Amino acid sequence: MHRQTRTAFQALTAVPDDFHLLFPADADSLLAMLAADALGPRTVLWLNEAQHYLDGPAGEAAAAALLRRLDTDGPFIALATLWPDRDKALTTTPTASKDDAHRQARALLAQADYIHLPPSFAAHLDTVRHMALRDASLAAALETGGTDVTQVLAAGPDLVAHYEHTDGPHGVYGKALISVAMDAHRLGITGPLLLAFLHDAAPGYVTDSERAAADPDTWFSDALTHARTLIKQIIRPLQDVPQSTGMGALPDVVSLADYLQQHGRRTRQHLCPPATFWNAATHRLTNPDHLVHLADAARRRHRLRHAAHLYCAAVDAGSTAAARRLAEMREEAGDQRGAERLYRAAAEAGDTIALMRLAEAREKAGDQQGAERLYRAAANIGHTVALMRLAEMRVEAGDQQGAELPPPRQPKQQIRQALDSAPA
Repeated sequence: MHRQTRTAFQALTAVPDDFHLLFPADADSLLAMLAADALGPRTVLWLNEAQHYLDGPAGEAAAAALLRRLDTDGPFIALATLWPDRDKALTTTPTASKDDAHRQARALLAQADYIHLPPSFAAHLDTVRHMALRDASLAAALETGGTDVTQVLAAGPDLVAHYEHTDGPHGVYGKALISVAMDAHRLGITGPLLLAFLHDAAPGYVTDSERAAADPDTWFSDALTHARTLIKQIIRPLQDVPQSTGMGALPDVVSLADYLQQHGRRTRQHLCPPATFWNAATHRLTNPDHLVHLADAARRRHRLRHAAHLYCAAVDAGSTAAARRLAEMREEAGDQRGAERLYRAAAEAGDTIALMRLAEAREKAGDQQGAERLYRAAANIGHTVALMRLAEMRVEAGDQQGAELPPPRQPKQQIRQALDSAPA
């Protein structure tokens, strides 16, 4: 167990024995539990690494449903763990120009009582030493000379040593799988990782000579065995993912130990994944949010071809945000006509930012009337920047009285009318 998981486990020891403990596998499982009224009174809901349950559209739906559950009969306990950077991502209020992707999660976490754990016990070593007189494992942890006692207890340094100092004929390939998983997590994938994705991405993480020396029939199974070595009889770098209900593990997926997730964020933050990583993500992943996160990461790293392919895959998976980002890339490349087609597609699917971009494009092209219609449609569904720009355009045209918008019509009808009137 990592330190926050260990702390949560210790907290559970104070809960009466007649409480039921439920541990959903992901946001969809949590939603299913809430829909089935499985979280009744005298229940403890444990959300370890809560970002896996609260991120993306499914996470927003789960957060909203859990908020409703908290307003009903108890006693009911929701226990969650979050790394500080993930908590900040879920609770930071976005600027007016950005989508509010975590509104429900932010409202849920606003009701939480936080217990902040220190990064180390440097300020409490005397207490730790006193407790170590009665606890052999604490005594062994102190012998390492560091202050990250709980990380040592959870085999964190041994996980890192197993990853960084490969041995045996299969170690380098096992390290490649773990590196793929680290990059996936630090660039936006949450939850379980498909084995097929790890398989396809791994070749770019070894040298040409190492790739040539690999047995094409057995390298992956041998690498997976190495990457799933049990460390200190406590934890594996790549772990099985339990079924949300019942017994057993989910097939064809693994999860990366959270200590290695943090290690990867620190040590690989300036590294760009190889082409095999982006290609594997494009062809193997189906979660639209994950695809958009990775496409954004590729775009920031100027891997524009990979970014475009990932955005296209996300569009095929149902993401309207991906269509808008593709339009932005076409606009940056000077293809205004192609950009407007993509903005239109995203706007028709309900993306208000795409509607704004389309209005800006019409205004830039000199089509003031078309721009006004599009700005008005965006303003009538709550986009305040569109409202301000619309008023500015009326004032610039000498129509002071028209700067005040008339009562809005039905949003869907107005969007359709505005898009139909704009050039295709």
